[in-house]
Amino acid sequence: MRKIFIMMLFALISCKDSPKEEVNASKHLTFELSATVYYDDVFKLFYVNEGQQHITVDQMVKVEVKKSTEIQTINFTTQSQEIPTKLLLVFGNDEKRQKLIVNSCSVSLGYDKIDISRDKFFQMFIPNKYIEYDNDKATATAGVVNGDFKPSFRAREILIDRMLLEFD
Repeated sequence: MRKIFIMMLFALISCKDSPKEEVNASKHLTFELSATVYYDDVFKLFYVNEGQQHITVDQMVKVEVKKSTEIQTINFTTQSQEIPTKLLLVFGNDEKRQKLIVNSCSVSLGYDKIDISRDKFFQMFIPNKYIEYDNDKATATAGVVNGDFKPSFRAREILIDRMLLEFD
C-alpha cells in the first residue's frame, strides 16, 4: 500500500502543467503554392484590396524560385491584413519558358485557411493565354504568344467569394 501511495505522489509531482505552445498565426494574407518548377524563375503574387481598382507593385510579393524535379513550397506573405478582391500569380523568366506541376496550394488569413488540392486548382485559378493547362495532370506549360511571354493565373470569383465567406 505504501508503494502505491509513493507512486501516486511521484506521479502527481511530476505531472506539472507543461507550458502550452501557442499557435502563431499571421494576421497577414499568405499564399502557399506546392509545385514542381522546371526552370529558375521569379514568382510574383499581386493582390488588390476592397476599394482599389488596379494592381500595383505596392501590392506585390515576389519569391525567387530555383528549378527542381522535387516538389517545393513557395510562400508569399503580403503586407495586407484584408481579404483581397483580386489575386494574380505571375511568373516568367528570361528563357521565356516554364513548366509547373501543381501539387496543392492554400490561402490563409489569421487562423483561417483554405486548402486547394491539385484537382481543384483549375476550379479556383484561371490561366491566361500564355499558359496551356492540363487539368488531369495539373501541369501548366507557359510559352510565347505573338512574341510576348506574360504567364499568370488569376483567382476565380469562386475563390474570392470563399475567402470573403470563410475569412470574415
